[in-house]
Amino acid sequence: MWTAKKLSRDQASRFSFDASRMPWQLALDWLWFKDDRAKQAIQGVSLPRRELAANGELAASYQLDGSQAANYEAVSMYGGTLAGLLFADDRSLVHRVFAAKILRA
Repeated sequence: MWTAKKLSRDQASRFSFDASRMPWQLALDWLWFKDDRAKQAIQGVSLPRRELAANGELAASYQLDGSQAANYEAVSMYGGTLAGLLFADDRSLVHRVFAAKILRA
């Protein structure tokens, strides 16, 4: 039986493991059902694209204002956000991130 996990106030105010799965879920929704609402929502999740463009990496966790909440990387962050990068203007970004951050791990 599925039960909702109660998030602490700290977890609810961060973009980290739980939230990083959202781009993957939205991308899957768009790929399976071609629902434009999913595509619009995923294009609104700009933090991973901005961070990769500016720094070449993603921290494991971010505050809601976009500042880093962790000073280390997590493969789960790359895995969760990778599908959302398919909607970026630079599609080669998906391949670079996959090769450098997921395959290398």
